[in-house]
Amino acid sequence: MKKYWLLIFSFFIFGSTLAQNAIDTIKCDADTLQSYCVYVPSQYSKVPKLPVIFLFDPAARGRLPVVLFKPIAEELGIIVIASNNSRNGPFNLSLQAADAMFTDAFKKYHINESEIYLGGFSGGARVAISIAQNSPTIAGVIACSAGFSNIPEKKLPWYFTGIAGLQDFNYIEMQQAHLTLDSLQTDNNLIFFNGPHRWPPEGIIKQAMLSQYQHRHNITGQKQEVSIDKQLYRKELTFQNEAITALEALVFDRAENVKPIGWWRSKQAGLKKALITGIKADSDYVARQISFISINATAEFESCYQAKRYEAAEEVLKIATVFDAAEPMIAYRYARLSAIQKDQDATLNYLEEAIKKGLKDKKMIQNERLFSFLKENKRFKAMVNY
Repeated sequence: MKKYWLLIFSFFIFGSTLAQNAIDTIKCDADTLQSYCVYVPSQYSKVPKLPVIFLFDPAARGRLPVVLFKPIAEELGIIVIASNNSRNGPFNLSLQAADAMFTDAFKKYHINESEIYLGGFSGGARVAISIAQNSPTIAGVIACSAGFSNIPEKKLPWYFTGIAGLQDFNYIEMQQAHLTLDSLQTDNNLIFFNGPHRWPPEGIIKQAMLSQYQHRHNITGQKQEVSIDKQLYRKELTFQNEAITALEALVFDRAENVKPIGWWRSKQAGLKKALITGIKADSDYVARQISFISINATAEFESCYQAKRYEAAEEVLKIATVFDAAEPMIAYRYARLSAIQKDQDATLNYLEEAIKKGLKDKKMIQNERLFSFLKENKRFKAMVNY
């Protein structure tokens, strides 16, 4: 397998004609299907080389993280570059996107190769971490809302900054990463913000980038000590492990671990009871578990669906409905299952329900081949504005 991480250090540095103080989209010379967004700070023309942070978004939205990092990058004098191709999906495609971006950027910009940072959100964070784990000369990683695919077993040579929202379904995973790195005596910090699973706000990005920069330059800063409620941590870990075991039992047909719908309703009732306190920490906990069930039910539904285990897929949807009946994508997935049976009325009813609950992506409905048998149906035409 090609060692993409070595590309960082294998190219001569050349000048750039990029306009400063602007965010530009640059096509890679060697592969014009690959591109990235870049911000070059105003200090660029005044110093021989500048640090860089390469960023990865799970939906290939390169401009989004560049906008978030731009203010602190201007303040510290750091080039910001984010891939427009790396996304959730086959991991090798993200590595190819990283390869193209590294190759092109190191040819075009004056980069200080001794101060290279990586960062990303969700699946993009996993890409950044994976590259860093194979490149000991990386300065640091900012991982938003996702941790290690391969858990480290020894001290890491770079600084790790983890970020998680208080309602993020990967909140517990980021705590696990922090505890693991502490046990390995790896320098790291963990930052929380009030929000769900998403890129953190600009102020949190600034805090994270500052912590990386200060650590690299041995600048004494205000490091906030992370306080983890061990009792809540164990409670949350137990809930999620039980949920995953029960969901995977449906996917892999492990009858001994399949739970009846009543078991799931009792879990939901327990979460609902926790909301009675009115304490924000409790509502945050509930939000994390509901989103955890939702995201994993989505993944397990697709696994069952692709394996043509449609009865199991329907059972997964029943579980998802227990926790988040208002989610429009549940109705949409029911419509897909109904379409397989060519059940016209049920398919239309579920699609109308999905739209009523907030589904706005009419193109997704139009482009779904399963619904092709409805193309001439008046209800369907009115629904998708044919």
